Amino acid sequence: MYPSSAAAAAIYDDEGVCTGCRVNDQKLRIDWTERRDELREILEQYRSNDGSSYDCLIPVSGGKDSHYQTYVITQEFGLRPLLVTYHGNNYLPVGLRNLRNLRERFGCDHVFFSPNVEALKKLNRLCFRMMGDMNWHAHCGIFTYPIQIAVQHRIPLLIWGEHGFTDLAGMYSLNDRIEMTAKFRLEHVQRGYDWHDMIEGTEGLTPQDLLWAQYPSDDQLAEVGVRGIYLGNYVNWEANTQTEMMVKEWGFEESPEPFERTYRRM
Repeated sequence: MYPSSAAAAAIYDDEGVCTGCRVNDQKLRIDWTERRDELREILEQYRSNDGSSYDCLIPVSGGKDSHYQTYVITQEFGLRPLLVTYHGNNYLPVGLRNLRNLRERFGCDHVFFSPNVEALKKLNRLCFRMMGDMNWHAHCGIFTYPIQIAVQHRIPLLIWGEHGFTDLAGMYSLNDRIEMTAKFRLEHVQRGYDWHDMIEGTEGLTPQDLLWAQYPSDDQLAEVGVRGIYLGNYVNWEANTQTEMMVKEWGFEESPEPFERTYRRM
């Protein structure tokens, strides 16, 4: 029943088991206490001991995963992150309440970036024609704007949630401890297209329209030492259990209405 055209496509082995299930089986054999100790060592390397900067940066949408990421980093490890959101112009009222709740309940500073709506409309039309994905701008913004902010504020460490291509589809083994890369952003998240491809399109977009979509240079990244790790490599990621905790203890709201294509409201 799983479509081969899915965003995180799975492959089936000779026994008819998908790569996502194989990775899930790995979770049962991993020493998660040891992994958490690994995470602690990484976080302590980047903690701002003199308080002159943020300890890390967390890209957040306000959803269930964002709540759990922020919970782990602030409540379990005691760090002070900067939260960064790319606003894809698609929030429902409950989503905006969750985003506000995230900042208020965990006591974090928050950068909320809203791109030009007219430019987004042009990107919707252009990308639908180019690649069949009118939401390309959101994929690009989510994996570009937080890195821009990390460079500007000189915050080396970014904390992402689970690596969906691994956790859901089995692209990598959890033993690979995959990290965020520019290659992954361009080839997988953005389907091989970058901001300059949009300038060459038919909608009259300019570089100024897409300043938020321009990834920092290798020299800029190296100067700050930017590194993006996935929390799912170090904690036993289980979205249903985590969401139940975020609802009961930290004020996350599930959608009042069911979504299309899924039985869940989280």
